[in-house]
Amino acid sequence: MVKVYGIFILNQTTPTSKATVFCSHTDSGTWYSFLYTDQITELTIFLAKLLAEKTNPGYRQQVEKDELTGYVQKTKDGLSCVVVTDKDYPFRVAFDLVRHTLRDFTDWRTQQTLSSRNDDPAQYTATIKDLMTKFQDPTQADKILKLKKDLEETKEILHQTLEKLMERGTHIDKLIEQTNELSEGAKEFYRKTRKNNCCSIL
Repeated sequence: MVKVYGIFILNQTTPTSKATVFCSHTDSGTWYSFLYTDQITELTIFLAKLLAEKTNPGYRQQVEKDELTGYVQKTKDGLSCVVVTDKDYPFRVAFDLVRHTLRDFTDWRTQQTLSSRNDDPAQYTATIKDLMTKFQDPTQADKILKLKKDLEETKEILHQTLEKLMERGTHIDKLIEQTNELSEGAKEFYRKTRKNNCCSIL
């Protein structure tokens, strides 16, 4: 059964700055033991930040790592949406979700600003949860959005693996060990799953 595991909205103010998560929702408990939910959430957020930082403004790409696929689109002003799914989720529907989320979030912030209301991105989390529920069934999601297939559109998508996305000589395992953004528990969980090959997180 195909699955959407997480939706993330991030911002990167400059090309060299770190991406920050505005709001997100993950459903990690459905694809591994609830005992590891916190660690999986940490690793998924780390992956989302990495994809946002490695995507050029104005571009989008599809990045695969083992059993997971990340879809990311970044606006010219540094706002990104990352959707993480299993490898069998239809890529066209995944990008529909990315585009819809970016557009809807931008409209929401504009309305909040114009009405002088609190535009704290965290308030958008409930909408993300709703989108995740709607898009769990990609066939129903297509009917909801009534979007047409556009084969030419796929030519604009950079499709690659996470290893290729990294800079030459950089390995994801090394990056995880060196980062300060993950707890020791999340790192240890990653080591065990990689060693046992029992769960493809990254």
